[in-house]
Amino acid sequence: MHEAIPGLNNIIMPKTGYGFKQCLPVSKNGVEKNVNIPDDLEGSSLRHIWEIKYFLKCPVVGTCLTIQEQRRILKKARYSTKGLKPYQIHGSIMNRLDSKNPVSLKLDNYLKYKYRGEMPLLKELNEDGFMRSWRQFFLTERMEALFFVAAVRKDISTESIQEIFGEIHMLGHANLHEASRHGQDLMFQLEANQKLAKQLNRAKKRSRGLQKEVSALKVSLRESRSLLQKNKGDRDRVEDEKGHEAAIEPENQALQIKFQELKSHSENQSEHLQALERQRRRLEIEVFDLKATNGHLSKELTELVEKVSSVVECTKCHETNCPKTQLAEMRILIVGGITKMKGFYQRLVEKRGGIFEYHDGYMQNGQEGLEQRVKRCDLILCPVDCNSHGACSKVKKLGQKYGKPYKMLRRSSLNAISNALLEEKQNGMLLQ
Repeated sequence: MHEAIPGLNNIIMPKTGYGFKQCLPVSKNGVEKNVNIPDDLEGSSLRHIWEIKYFLKCPVVGTCLTIQEQRRILKKARYSTKGLKPYQIHGSIMNRLDSKNPVSLKLDNYLKYKYRGEMPLLKELNEDGFMRSWRQFFLTERMEALFFVAAVRKDISTESIQEIFGEIHMLGHANLHEASRHGQDLMFQLEANQKLAKQLNRAKKRSRGLQKEVSALKVSLRESRSLLQKNKGDRDRVEDEKGHEAAIEPENQALQIKFQELKSHSENQSEHLQALERQRRRLEIEVFDLKATNGHLSKELTELVEKVSSVVECTKCHETNCPKTQLAEMRILIVGGITKMKGFYQRLVEKRGGIFEYHDGYMQNGQEGLEQRVKRCDLILCPVDCNSHGACSKVKKLGQKYGKPYKMLRRSSLNAISNALLEEKQNGMLLQ
């Protein structure tokens, strides 16, 4: 454990992070006030954002500002952000950080205002104290302020800057590995969800059949009770006719026997009806549990898709090996796969900045629809586990015919799709 830095532990950090509305004060009528930077934060010991080292600009903006904050800064500088994707917002910011201009000036003022509580103390620490603080609070909520101050301080040595930048850079690699691992977990949960869905359908069919059987038994029970009442009335009348006992004795005995049979049958039917009713209630509980489990798994599935696609989007970075580079509006065609997972395939491609195309692999209507999609795409992904032989063969022929890169995948899972995109990106095919 590193030694605590005097005074730094007393800084109160917001529990919910820094929101744009929290950091930019507004007047009662809703008009934004000017952000006033404290005088002790304006001095020769601090750089402006356009003056910091070029390789720090991209990670500073990506780490210290959310996409919503970057969008608001562009709007305040009178730049339209309508229809721009997150990586385009980030790129617009990065294009204007090489000199002093309305965007870089507003961003510089905003960051200094945002971290106004921490900066006075952090700028006064000597380099050894500052680096102890960085190592102690790395990966905590105080890391953003430390990273920004390290970038703008003029007296931090090159060795310390390299250490700080290296840890931030490697953090991006770690997040990418974690996203791949979550993709595998996502596939397992999807398969479990499909099994539960099948069980749910079987339970529903079983419940409907039992409900029909219960209804039929209720009708039979009413008829038996009606007949039992009728026989009971007949027996009472026979007892009243004492003068005719001898003549009707055989009939009376037959009715008694029939009565006992009907009574026994009625009791058996009542017991059977009760057993069926208990079974129906158990099935209703089971159906309810399956629905709840299905909803829970669907929610977890959506969250995992977000994690798989959570790599920070960046297109204007000076580092050629930056792990944050995305698909940059490349058109990705997926042929075949699990049709119900089409929406998840689409979210995975579009979250990475690509344009999604899909063909279900069925060739009943000829190859014209597939051929048109192949013509306009940049990469074809064809899972072979959930696809027709004709579709796989046609993908290879059309890819060779039009010179389109194609990749035959052994599995149709989200993890397989994600790994294929990552592999093609690392080979340089999809990089801008």
